[in-house]
Amino acid sequence: MLKDKVVAFIIFIIIFLGFSCNVSANMIDWRYYETDNFLVFYPQEYQQRALEMIYYLEEYKSEVIGLTGTELDFKPTIIIQDLGMESNGYANIFTNTIGMFTNIPSTITYKPEDKNRHRRTVVHEFTHLAQYNNYSGVSKITTTLFGRLFSPNFHSPIWLTEGTAVYSESQLNQYEGRLNAGYYDALIATKAKEDQLPSLNEVTYVKDYYPYNQGYLYGSEFMDYLARVYGEEKLAEFFTLHGSYFWVPIEGNLFPAIGLDKAAKDVYNKTFPELFADWKGYVKEKYKDWELSGQEVLHSQQGEISTFDIADNKIYYFQNRYLKSFPYDYKEVYELVEYDLLTREKKVIASSNTSNGFLQIVNGKLYYSVLDYSKDYNNLVESGYGGIARLYKYDLKTGKNKRLFEDEFKDFIVLANGDIIYTKANKQGIGSEIWKYQQDKKKKLGITKELISEIKRYKDRFIVVSKENLGSWGIKYLDLEKMLLIPIIDTDWTEKEISIKGDKLYFTANYNHQQSIYQYDLNTYKTYKLTDCYANNGQFYKDNLYFIAMNNNGGGIYKKKVNGKEYNLPKREESIKKDSILISDIKEEVKEGKAMAKSLKYLLKPNGIIKLDSQLSPSAGLLVGMDGLGMNSYTISPSQYGGINFGLTSKFLDPLAINVNNKAKKDGRETELNLDYQLYSSKQGLSGVKIDYTTDFSEAIPGVKFDFTYPHHDLELYVQSYINDEGVNSKFDYKYLMDNSGIKIKGSLFKDFEKESNIRGVALEEIYDNNVSGYQVSVDYSHKLLQFRKGLWNPNIFMDNIYGSLFVDYTDIDTISDKVAYGYELSCEIGTLNRLKLVPKLGISYSGREIEAFWDFKISF
Repeated sequence: MLKDKVVAFIIFIIIFLGFSCNVSANMIDWRYYETDNFLVFYPQEYQQRALEMIYYLEEYKSEVIGLTGTELDFKPTIIIQDLGMESNGYANIFTNTIGMFTNIPSTITYKPEDKNRHRRTVVHEFTHLAQYNNYSGVSKITTTLFGRLFSPNFHSPIWLTEGTAVYSESQLNQYEGRLNAGYYDALIATKAKEDQLPSLNEVTYVKDYYPYNQGYLYGSEFMDYLARVYGEEKLAEFFTLHGSYFWVPIEGNLFPAIGLDKAAKDVYNKTFPELFADWKGYVKEKYKDWELSGQEVLHSQQGEISTFDIADNKIYYFQNRYLKSFPYDYKEVYELVEYDLLTREKKVIASSNTSNGFLQIVNGKLYYSVLDYSKDYNNLVESGYGGIARLYKYDLKTGKNKRLFEDEFKDFIVLANGDIIYTKANKQGIGSEIWKYQQDKKKKLGITKELISEIKRYKDRFIVVSKENLGSWGIKYLDLEKMLLIPIIDTDWTEKEISIKGDKLYFTANYNHQQSIYQYDLNTYKTYKLTDCYANNGQFYKDNLYFIAMNNNGGGIYKKKVNGKEYNLPKREESIKKDSILISDIKEEVKEGKAMAKSLKYLLKPNGIIKLDSQLSPSAGLLVGMDGLGMNSYTISPSQYGGINFGLTSKFLDPLAINVNNKAKKDGRETELNLDYQLYSSKQGLSGVKIDYTTDFSEAIPGVKFDFTYPHHDLELYVQSYINDEGVNSKFDYKYLMDNSGIKIKGSLFKDFEKESNIRGVALEEIYDNNVSGYQVSVDYSHKLLQFRKGLWNPNIFMDNIYGSLFVDYTDIDTISDKVAYGYELSCEIGTLNRLKLVPKLGISYSGREIEAFWDFKISF
């Protein structure tokens, strides 16, 4: 009886949620702009962003096409989405889609220089599509017939694809893009000076080693070198030649000699390993005299430090690092650390899955913020969830931690009386909203014309870092009563990361592409340069300048005496353009209308026979198609029993996902319906609740899943049940994560349910066709044995970390009672084909006085 009530309740919840979904957040209220070359879908409130996107794409299309050598014989679709404080973009070759998120990141938490974040990002993503769509000859035939998975340039390694895109974004002007920000150059200089530059294979495959996202870093610096030495036009020549090699998607990835290197030899007269060795030699010579300013105070091993504050001889800072507990199973954690300058002891006072980077110490209280999720955002990729910031107050004496409020704030300032002033983006237009948090209540104070990223208190005034929509970040006074901004330092370069001590203002700037700390006297209006090499986030404390820099294997905090040289600020050369783009500013004719009908028309244009799902797993069919917004897709594929299989997926009622499959079976046809509803999502604690329902219209199985995640712990609980029969299945998956080891416990309790044996290495041949009852438990202790980090270029294969695992598997079911196995398992991370992850496993199992060897193999993209 209880089981029937539970099943009925789950069905009722799914039906209720399906009818209460916010369809308007997906399509109904969306609109589009279109030219002959580009199509932009957008929620109504982001009309200005949509005009900007299509304006910049038209403005820079000739540069991107020239760089990649492609022809604009395809029409990219740009989808603008609000993910709250999440800032990113993506390119999907299979649908020629660019995703653009609306948030402009903070100057504290984001390193690249941006005059206009959206311009830089859309050019970056468009470069990806242009490069992937450069195919010709036989490749044009195979790609047209079988889909863009057969585009040879799609199979390029990440250092080539991302390196080219970062190079492209950095050509917009000297003030914009990652190659102009100083950070990348400093990383290369530090590695080169210590002779720690990686091999080309490491850049292709290593994902868990500082600096993270190595493909972006080394790839862009390498592409910049090739463009400078051989000419930018050679990149287009390379992509065009490589794009004609129709065999690359089949075997050219494994043997660069007949793919990448064959094209490189024809274009550059050298293979890529030879060119990469030339580049390494060049930067070693260039940076042979590189030295960091100051003395190291503390160091974050294999991690970065984002921001810090100092009080009472203690430094408080955020650091991130990766936990590597299992093969290809890494987790990034953020820690708020206290470092005692006198005892040199470190103490982690808070850990999180995310960080917003801001912290401030006032009256013995440490205020800091972390990111989390909230719902009711206008987006498709996260089912309406988006990022928000949560502000905490940590008592440095008692250790008590209290959550104050949440909002999409960029920065905050705590006043002496405990009131908090904070800024957030004005989503109804351009600029920032200024808010006050007082006695557990929020009050909106007004709106500024510029976006504010940082705010600090100076006497009875406020100093902020702000920018026009199309301009660079500068430093200004903020008049709270009139909501006016009065320039202090405002050049074409970015000035950021401000701190104030007395009448001295400290800030970071990348003048002449050298990121340094500067001091500005608020009384005399004179500027002084305080560091000669890479440094950021400077703060003055007890006669010393403290700042963030890096060494070979992580970030650190350094200090030096303040011996500044007077510095003449660069004069503004670029004229400030108007903040708003109009349709009349766009060179091409622009059409506009409602998005729904326009999006659905794309269902009539199949895009090949192979697609990748959200986990990048390929699925094949006779035809694969998707609408313009990616809300509805279909697959038509042959069945092994003869006839055709049909599959339809729809997220029109997002966050309710509907999947319908009609398959040819041995004894006829079968239709299966699956419903998934994401009921809740968060970045920490209870991180997800999902309800599902599967039926073949003769039997139905509802289920519910709970996910919990913490910095060192992950737990998944799942319960499902047959409706007509008495079958019930429940399972859990728990992981405890440490630096180079971890514990994994998996279990399942079931009654009259289909199951497979979990006993490793034991010759249990049956796979249970009939429903069984019982339980299963597996316990693994995994530890990294060796960091091998070696490989071959031809054939292209790379071996990274090797893990060992002690395990116990136990099964007690009605057909096989009380079976247990103990053993040890070796596994290895292997990369190949530029994108493929392989985990071969070899183990020994002991059970019932029998010893058996066994092996397993996992593969993923």
